[in-house]
Formats: sequence, structure tokens, C-alpha cells
Amino acid sequence: MNSHAVAVALVSVCFIASHAAAAPAVEATYYRSDEPFPEFARFWSDEAAAAAEDSAEFSNALRRATNLGGSLHLFVRNDGPAALRIDDVLLQDISLRRAIAFSDQRKERKPAHIVFSDLDEAQKAALAAAGDPIWWRIDPTPIPPAGLGEITIRLRTRPRIPAPSVEIRFGGTSLRAEIRVLDGPPRIEFLGFAPDLRTMYLYIRHPKAPGVPPARVTMDGRDVTSAFRFAADPKVAVVAGVLGLDPAPRPGSFHAVTVTWPDQTAAACGVRAWAPSFGYGVWGGPGGGDDPQIARRYVTELAALNVNLQMPQVGSPAASSFYKAPAGQEFCRRLGLGFVLSDPGKWGIRDPYALFLHDEPDAGDAHIVGLPPGREVGSLAQWAVDRSARWRQEAPDRPQMLNVDLTYKPQNWYVYGQLPDILLADPYYQPRLRTAFYQAPERMALYSRATFVRAISTVVRSAAAPKPTHIILYANRYIHQPPRSDSRRNRSERKPARDGDFRYPTPQEKRIEAYYAVAAGAKGLSYWWYTPGKPAHGLGGQGDDAAALRREIGLMGVELRTLGPLIERSCPAEVPCGSPRDAMVRCLLAGTDAMIVFVFNEQYRNDHVGTTITPLEDVAIDLHVPPWLRPCKAFEVGAGGTTDVRTRTNEDRLVIHLGRLDLPRTIVLAADARVRAQLQSLYTERVAASAAALGNVAGPSR
Repeated sequence: MNSHAVAVALVSVCFIASHAAAAPAVEATYYRSDEPFPEFARFWSDEAAAAAEDSAEFSNALRRATNLGGSLHLFVRNDGPAALRIDDVLLQDISLRRAIAFSDQRKERKPAHIVFSDLDEAQKAALAAAGDPIWWRIDPTPIPPAGLGEITIRLRTRPRIPAPSVEIRFGGTSLRAEIRVLDGPPRIEFLGFAPDLRTMYLYIRHPKAPGVPPARVTMDGRDVTSAFRFAADPKVAVVAGVLGLDPAPRPGSFHAVTVTWPDQTAAACGVRAWAPSFGYGVWGGPGGGDDPQIARRYVTELAALNVNLQMPQVGSPAASSFYKAPAGQEFCRRLGLGFVLSDPGKWGIRDPYALFLHDEPDAGDAHIVGLPPGREVGSLAQWAVDRSARWRQEAPDRPQMLNVDLTYKPQNWYVYGQLPDILLADPYYQPRLRTAFYQAPERMALYSRATFVRAISTVVRSAAAPKPTHIILYANRYIHQPPRSDSRRNRSERKPARDGDFRYPTPQEKRIEAYYAVAAGAKGLSYWWYTPGKPAHGLGGQGDDAAALRREIGLMGVELRTLGPLIERSCPAEVPCGSPRDAMVRCLLAGTDAMIVFVFNEQYRNDHVGTTITPLEDVAIDLHVPPWLRPCKAFEVGAGGTTDVRTRTNEDRLVIHLGRLDLPRTIVLAADARVRAQLQSLYTERVAASAAALGNVAGPSR
């Protein structure tokens, strides 16, 4: 037995027996720590962008990247015959309902913070020692008979107390537990469901026992270990598991999963059962007046670009009127266009893809007054929790989305990450490149590649895990709007703009961004925005550059929606791989029967003019193949469907010969030939005609 197995003191999930069969009981507890990514520290501080590694600016950025918090999770089993309504949750014997108090400084979207409470200084100090709670939630509420619920307490910092106490109060009585705080606890990296909800996919990782399968798994308090099919490899840190579910869970139903390893350390999570579908969306809408033909042409174009989601902020009278009308809704259904709605029941639509809970609450946090520096982020979170609970009552079977911007990064993503069902982020790369070009040329080296998108996509996935993420990409030409006092002057006479005009994203850089995001674990993408407005002229703009970008988005839609069934059930995993210099490989495990391999050429540069790529010649990657995929077949997925790739086997390694590499390539490894057949059938039935209409089915030049 190794040293990890004897570390009994590190148990992170506690099972506490109920003394009364009909009384609520604690099923499990878990401390979930934030995962740092110091390699991306330069992106979190403009001052550190070009600073030396021994500088104060870089040290400060590194502290921001690693000075993180976590969350406390308490899972309660309701053994009683009636629904359990929890009246309050206490941390260190202090009421969170009282502690995280709302301020009246706003009519709507009220901020909540310990600073606004009437706690005395000793109580505030006690909560600070327990991690400085930001928001808390009970889900579901109430907890149904024979069901489980999760109490989540988001903390700003790591607790200084080894085991903070959490108490729940209900019906004049209470239940108490202590939650152990561990260094680098094990994690559930992703938990998702098949479209028919009859299969659950689980990905777990133990930092101190990589590739070790669990000793026990429970779902909703039942031991399901023997029913799981696990795929484990000591060379791959992430363990994949597949569980058949009969009967299938109800859409939107809440489920708690606990995973225990042989050394008795464990991880737990609560998720809701959603039928996944790779979301490929567009924000905004067409210009023009209230003409249904404008909207009809717009929806037809979205379908031609393989877009299946209309995101919020439509901003178009034509589209809004069309979406309200039964005939318009039926037209959208026929073309496969779903909706993310900013309010339940908007436009009379009862079956949206998701509900959009709020946009950029972290940006709103910056406008709340009376908060001490360094403790602003998350002040709108409790308001979002309360709104989420109301919406859950109105639309219990719809997932909820929340978009987090770039304010207080990277803490913003961690603070809000566990709040929605699907976490969104908007790493707008071209505005960073534009700012570097016009204002801070010393940052051009950092932003000459789109690593900014990969960095945020990686952090956001970790912050939301085990729930899915969705990344919004920038798709505009920026036209500088001069001040009004300047409007009568000839443009040629004006001084250069501090933040001047900037081109549309090139098709090449947008493709790189999209695949960076998906390789980092995103389960959906969308583009901001279509609207041909000012100052950001979107995808609906005129000219060859806009048309080229639209076409590329359409071709990527062909590929990503073909890969969708694998992406939806996948999870990033580090797999041993040898590759040439300037080639980067990223892998996604897709259940126990496939693996997606993305290969990137990192020898490219973006600037104010466009994208320059230096192709890599005779590229071959040498990839470790996990035992459950041996022997495997490799094939490529592109805008032309699935195609063969040249490979050779060397014991447990597979050498994949790609030849010339300029833009990202997608390879799938599968032991079962049916995986390729299913993807090719999906391509033929759903997107092949679109690929042909877009032209050049082989995709961009390679």
C-alpha cells in the first residue's frame, strides 16, 4: 500500500449515518478547490503582459493566478415523506442568510455582500477565516421525498480552518457536518448524459493517484460501482466511466454523484440531467425594419451556415416579430434553429435550448459602491442565485446559462463558475489585438497568437467542472466612432484614433480560436455578433472580408456538428504524445470507445493586417493509445466528412502521418468501426449539402 492509501486523514467525503429513518441525513461533504493555471498569468494583468519574469508586475500577476478560493458542498438526503424546506444555512454558526446581505443601492440586480450585513467584527473575522463566503445556494429547493439536495457555499479564499462547520436548519431542528479542506483534492472533471438520457458519462481525476479507477461510485445514494464501465490507464490521469441508466432520468432532474478512491479520498458533485446538443450560435440579428422577409432570409442564412442557436440580444424588430409569430417559430423548427432566451416564455417559446440568466455580472460588480478593494467580484452572485431559483420553478426542465466577462480575471470565472448549468465566457481576441496595436505595442508579442482564447477556455472549463461550458468568439469589424465634436471635421484632418479601426477576424484565426476552445473542453460556440451595427460591424456586414468569415463559420459548423456526438460526451485529458516543434496536440476522451485528437500549427502570427501562417511539412505525431482503444482505427473529420489518414502502430503507440500542417486538424481514434460510420452518416444526412453549397468541401488550404 502506498503513502496515498494510508493517508486516512485526507478523507474529503464523510458518510454520516442517519439516526432516524425519516429524518434528513448528510450523504456526503466535499471541498472543491480552484485549479490554478500559472502558465496563463500574463493574460490576467496588462502590466505583466510584457514584463520580465523577475519583475514586480509579473509576480503580482502570478499571485492573481494562484491566489484562489474554492467551494464547500454538503449533500443532504431527505428520508422523510414530505419535501424538505431548508430555512437557513450556517457557516461557523453564522447565518448565511444574514451574512450575505442585500444592499438597497439598486432597485434591480441588487448586490449582496458581507460588508452590507449587520454582523459584528468578530463574526466577520470568523467568516473570513472560513474562506470569506460570497454566495450560497440550496438545489433543488425544496428537496423532494427520497431525494438528495446540494448546499453550495462559494468562498473567496481557501479556508484557514482545517474543517469548517456547516449547519442546515429546517422545521425547528438542524443537521450539522464538518467539511475537510484538502490540498489538491480529487475532482470530477465532467459529468454528462447521452441525448436520450439513458447513458451517463463520468470523468474523474485524482492528482495523487493518476489513472487509478475508483473503488466506489454512488448516484443519488445508491452504489452503482458494479454497473459502471471504467477505462483507466496509468499514463492518462483522467479516468473515463460509462453508466447505463434504466429508467432514464427526467429532463432537468437533479442528481448527486460521489466517487471514492482506494485510499478513501473522494469527490462529489451535483448536476442536472440535460439532453446535450452541440450549440453553434449567433448573437444579434439582421438590420432593417419590421419586415418578415428580412427575418426569413436571415434564418435561412443561419441554417446555411449550420448555426442551430439564436442567442439573446437579437436587437432586430424584424427577427423579434418573426420569432413571436407561430409561422415564424415553425419555420425555425423546420430549419433546426433553437433559442437561448433572456426570459422564460419570451416570444411564447416554451422549449428553448437554454435560458440566459445574466450577462457579465462581473462587469456589474465593478459598479457596486461601498466594497473594499479586492473583494468586489461576486457581489451580484446571490442575486443571480435567487433569480435562478425563480426561473427553475417556471422552467424546471431547461438549463440556465450565465456569461462572465473579463473583469477581475481570473477570479471572476471561479467565483461564478459553479452557479449556472452552463458557464459562458467571451474571450474577445481581436479587441485585445487592436488595443495592443494602437495603445500598447509591447503587448503585440503576447497577442500575436490567439493563446488568449485557449487560456480562458481552459480556466473556464475548470471553474465550471463538472458542468459544460460555451465560448463566445468575436466576429466583427471595428469602426472607430469619432467624438461628436469631431463630426464636422474631415476624417483626414483628425489625429490618429486612440482605439482606431480594425479589420474583421480572418477565417484562419477564427478557425484557430474555435478549435482552441473546443480542444479545451467547450461544449458549444457562438459568435458575437451578426448585427451590421456600430461600432462593431458584425457577420451581416458587407464586403469580401465579412463574406469570407461567414463562409468559414459555416464550414466549421459542418465539422463541429459532425463531431458533436463525440464532443458532447468528451473531456480533456493529457495523453503522452510526441510531436514536432511548433506542433501542439490536445486530446479529448470521448467515453470508452473514442478519442479526439486536435493538432495545431503554432507557427502563425496575427497583426492589424491579417494572419500569416508558416506551414509545417511532413508532420507526424507519435501518440500513446490507451488500452481500451487498442487496436484502433484513425480517421480525420473535416468539411468533406470523414477521410482516411496514414498511420502505423508501434506497440502501444500510434504514429499518425499528417503531411503538411497549417490550420488545425481533427483526428478521431476508435476501436469500433461503427463510430466512424455513425459520424459519416450524420454528416451525410445533416450537413453534406451545406458543405457543398459553401464550396471547397476540403475546407481551408492545408
